[in-house]
Order: sequence, then structure tokens, then C-alpha cells
Amino acid sequence: QQEPRFSVLRHSVFQALREPVDVIRSMNIFNHVYFSHQQLAEGAKAVWQSLVPGGLWIVGRTVQERPAVHSVTLLQRGSEGFVKLDCFGAGSEIESLVLGLRW
Repeated sequence: QQEPRFSVLRHSVFQALREPVDVIRSMNIFNHVYFSHQQLAEGAKAVWQSLVPGGLWIVGRTVQERPAVHSVTLLQRGSEGFVKLDCFGAGSEIESLVLGLRW
């Protein structure tokens, strides 16, 4: 709260931010159960547009609350799409979809 270089914003994952940011964390939203393949691709594009070059996207879901277990993929914004840096648990369920997209 006291560090001016850090802020947390709530924003629709389907709209690009006006000013790109360094990191976006999207948990429990990018799931096939909620959205179609096309909607997920559009959301991923909005995230890509919302990141500075080299920016990071943390995307996944909580598998279990107690103890906490998450399936997460860490992606980096590349020049034409996302590059996978790492994954935790099983990774994001949209990982393969996102890695196949180019803009």
C-alpha cells in the first residue's frame, strides 16, 4: 500500500488496459467451463495487449482450498504471442490454446 510503483487493479479480462502493465494474474476465470474457445482466445489477446513487452501473465485455477493447491502457468509476452516460462501443478487448462495463438 505504501509502494508507489506497485498497485492492484480490478479489470475485465476481456478488455485491454489503456496502459500496459508488467504483470497480470488471472485466477479461476479462464476456464472452458465458463467460456467458449473463441472467448478464451479473445481474452488471451486482451491480456497480451495489456502487458508490456516481456510482461508476465500468471493464469490458472485453484484446485483445492485447504491445503491450497493450484494449477498455474507462467507466461511471458513475446513479440507475437505468449511464451511459457514455467508451470505449477498441472498448469493452466488453457495453456495449449494460448501457446497456439499469434497476433
